Amino acid sequence: MLVAFADPNFEQDLEKLKSKITQKIIPVIAFRDDLESAIQRVLGKRNIGNYLLLDGLITRSQLNNALDFAKKTGVRIGKALVNRGYITDNQLYRYLAKQTTFPFYDLAAVEIDKELAQSISAKTARVLGILPIQDTGDQVVLGIVDPFNSEALKTAKELLGKEIFPVLITENDLDKSLEKLLAGSIWHKVFRIIGQDSGGFCL
Repeated sequence: MLVAFADPNFEQDLEKLKSKITQKIIPVIAFRDDLESAIQRVLGKRNIGNYLLLDGLITRSQLNNALDFAKKTGVRIGKALVNRGYITDNQLYRYLAKQTTFPFYDLAAVEIDKELAQSISAKTARVLGILPIQDTGDQVVLGIVDPFNSEALKTAKELLGKEIFPVLITENDLDKSLEKLLAGSIWHKVFRIIGQDSGGFCL
């Protein structure tokens, strides 16, 4: 079995593989870009976990465990990695900010256009990891948890009907914002229904 390594100092990793694989292993050196392309072809669409793996911040075993956890619980891979203790939330978003050109937004420090945010259902926002924040006229400032999720950006553009200016937000900030928006929407409906039934009410 041929096994490609990007790091010339692969002896330790090779020994780990030998302890798990019974076949004879023939190590070869490959350029990191070539190895990354090969992994992409085999794994399909890359996510945060794949990038962290390629940069050596997590191991293949940790990624597999996190993927399994994400599948069972329905959380995104980044949150799964943090939940399993393989990386910290701080490490994750520092890495994402470094690897992308997306500015980081602290949702607690910015004003969210509630009507705009609610133009995408909470379910869709959670699944895609997105949140419309502000409409600047020409484009919509869109918070996104996974900046490598091009499908989410494409879907958001289609749903909003405008160009997207993506900014990085944390998973926790997204969840908190959606909870506030959902709670506000529910109480608004309750008050409107009560007001219609009673002909008005006073507190």
